[in-house]
Amino acid sequence: MRSGICCAFFLVFLLSGSLTPAEVLLNRADLATPGSGDSEAYGINDIGQVAGVADLAGGDWHAFLWQNGTMQDLGTLAGGTWSEAYGINDAGQVAGVAGTATGDRHAFLWQNGTMRDLGTLGGAESEARGINNAGWITGTAATTSGGWRAFLWRDETMLDLGTLGGVDSEAYAINNAGWIAGAAGTVSGDWHAFLRQNGTTLDLGTLGGTWSEAYAINEAGQVVGVSETASGDWHAFLWQDGAMLDLGTLGGAESEAYGINDAGQIVGGSYTTAGDWHAFLWQDGTMHDLGTLGGNTSVASAINNAGQAAGGADTAADAFWHASLFTYILRGDVNLNGVVALEDAILALQVVTGTSSASRASKLGDIDADGRVGLAEAVHALQTAAGLR
Repeated sequence: MRSGICCAFFLVFLLSGSLTPAEVLLNRADLATPGSGDSEAYGINDIGQVAGVADLAGGDWHAFLWQNGTMQDLGTLAGGTWSEAYGINDAGQVAGVAGTATGDRHAFLWQNGTMRDLGTLGGAESEARGINNAGWITGTAATTSGGWRAFLWRDETMLDLGTLGGVDSEAYAINNAGWIAGAAGTVSGDWHAFLRQNGTTLDLGTLGGTWSEAYAINEAGQVVGVSETASGDWHAFLWQDGAMLDLGTLGGAESEAYGINDAGQIVGGSYTTAGDWHAFLWQDGTMHDLGTLGGNTSVASAINNAGQAAGGADTAADAFWHASLFTYILRGDVNLNGVVALEDAILALQVVTGTSSASRASKLGDIDADGRVGLAEAVHALQTAAGLR
């Protein structure tokens, strides 16, 4: 019976002439607790846990971990009053920055209910930005000389990553291979995005201007960020295979890219033709506007491999900025590769027959809202691929 169903679907696919565009699903979720103040999400893992910062405790800003509809206050370092979370890995470990009892800023690692001070490079302050699944953390710290340097924290040690010949550097992201993306001063005094891999720091250049910064990196080593252009504007970029690609804008003058997943989907923010700043998703050469929560402004700061983007937006109901979760997928794109095709139908059928487990990515392709991927999703994907939708 199972082989018969597969053969029937395959026959329909063979009779199709070409792939056709599929309906887009765009969902925006407000993660803020009703009645709370401002909040913003900066990181998201493949489980769907979100890290960020919110006005959770009597006017003080605290790092939070959001999961399954609940926003958890991660507290502060001993004696401090505030904290912010930027990165989260698939184990739920969170990296960020918090105030200390002396009023300085220190990088932290939060895990198992405890926030740990990671120290500095000899100076007074530090902040953590990215964390990979091995628990390696990257960020920026003050040195004994007073400068700021990108760092890698691993094996209980904070390592100075140096610069591109200048004085200062910053690191924002790290992938599971230990490759790090950031920005550093050059010999000429410019500020350039860099990629550090296997002990070597590579200058990624610019889009024709004098400066650039890299904010995120995926497992393939693709890097995204922002660069000054030859005209003096700043545009989001994708760096891959030795070249920096200008991603354009949503019709306005400027844009920035903050996150990229392993499928090459990129998120960030851009000015629109109306002059508003909106979250975007870029894929397959096109920048899509992710909209807002009813207000005029939004941004997407990170995206996971399920196509979920974490960020923030203002609402029409109040004057607050709310942590947000954006999901932009093609209806029936079960494997989330940006195309609805035979592979999606096969994956859905494998879930039905028990030969493949339903991953979080495939659940986002749920067509009939029954909470799972099954026969309805397989039929929809195949009909779309066959040009019948």
